[in-house]
Amino acid sequence: MARQLRTMLAATGDDVYADAVEWLARRRTPSQRLVVSYLVPTR
Repeated sequence: MARQLRTMLAATGDDVYADAVEWLARRRTPSQRLVVSYLVPTR
């Protein structure tokens, strides 16, 4: 599932990607941060 989300995020436009990154940045637990770092490795 994470691989599919990462692929979809990579294919979105800049505005959608920025919104997703902003939302994902609010995830605080260590396990959430690990998933976020996989989904948006450039941020």
